[in-house]
Formats: sequence, C-alpha cells, structure tokens
Amino acid sequence: MYKAFYGLTRNPFDITPDPRFFYGTARHSEALASLYHGIERRKGFIVVTGEVGTGKTLLARCIFQILKQQKTSFAYVFNPLLPVVEFLQYATKDMGIPAAGKTKGELLAELNRYLISRYHQNSTAVLIVDEAHLLTWELLEEVRLLTNLETAQQKLLQIVLIGQPELDEKLESQNLRQLKQRIALRCRLEPLSFEETQKYIAVRLLLSGAKERNKKSRRASLR
Repeated sequence: MYKAFYGLTRNPFDITPDPRFFYGTARHSEALASLYHGIERRKGFIVVTGEVGTGKTLLARCIFQILKQQKTSFAYVFNPLLPVVEFLQYATKDMGIPAAGKTKGELLAELNRYLISRYHQNSTAVLIVDEAHLLTWELLEEVRLLTNLETAQQKLLQIVLIGQPELDEKLESQNLRQLKQRIALRCRLEPLSFEETQKYIAVRLLLSGAKERNKKSRRASLR
C-alpha cells in the first residue's frame, strides 16, 4: 500500500543485497575497482572488511555480475562454518567442477586439474568467502594452502575473503603470519557520511520509481 502512495515500483530498502541499488561512493567505487583489478591481475589473495551494513555483500554481488559477464568461473561460499571437506566440496561444486571427489586429496587434485585447464584457456577462477571472520583456524590454513596452486608466473585461484573487522584482527595472529604475507590487496569499507547517506536514500528512492512530485517531501525528510 505504501508503494502505491509514494509512487514506488519496488521496496527501496529491501534487506536483500541488490546490485541494481549499488551506490558508488568514492570509497565503495574504489573498493569495487580494486577488487576487479586484483582478480583481473591474478593477485591471489584479497581481503575486504567492514562493519555490519557497510555494503560488503552487495559489493560481492556486484563482482558476481562482472565475473558472469566475463564468463569467469567462481564459487561463493556464504557458510564459513563448514568442515574442511564439505567446504571444498561446496566450493568445487559451485565452481562447476564435475564429479567432485569425496576426500580432501581427491578434491584438491580435481581442483588443480580444473584450474590448470582454465589457465590454458587464458582464464582464471575465483573463490569468494563471505563472513570470513567466522572461519576456523584450520579452515583459514586450508584456504591459505589453496594459494599454492600456481604456475611460475601467477596464481591459478584468486581468493577473496569478506568479513567484519574481526577478520583483520584474526589475520594479525602469529598463527596466520604466512597467510598475512600472501595478502596482495586489502579493502576497508567505512560507514557512509551524513551527506552520502542523504544521496544514498535519494538514489534508492529514485531507482524504486519515486515520482518527481515526491522530491519536496523527500528533501524535507532528510533535514
């Protein structure tokens, strides 16, 4: 009912991250460009952190769209609490690797063959892990070992860890010093400023079909 009242065609503030609503502040646009650059240049390890609600998952969804357009193989793991074997099974299946094995050794062998095949096609593959601050020490070490899949020139698998600031704290641990050394790129998303929030709301309303006659009321609500 409220959508009809305000002349909206969709909910402007749906909790589901929708790339159509991506609002490119200077920081968010820079983070998106850096992510794309890191993957394109096959940097290997990329870390994106930010507080809850700063747009981390939405940023990931935007990257998905770019990867799909370029037909780049990728896996998106949104449940980091899986045991190691299940984690690898999920990632390989989501990446489209047929007949994934049942043991860790089989899975890693199949993943390596697949990545080499992509390399010979002048392409790459990307593993994106959301909520990465929840990864166990064991799984973080397994993820680090995946970066050993490489040629003499480049990494075969690009890994993007997305999480809350606790991930940065975790990566400072002495236990993960080897992983930290392999991080090629870090991005930190910050909360919007007051002015950015005003523009963000206005853009969301506009993309949701808000009518011209509602501009005055929108400006009033932002004061």
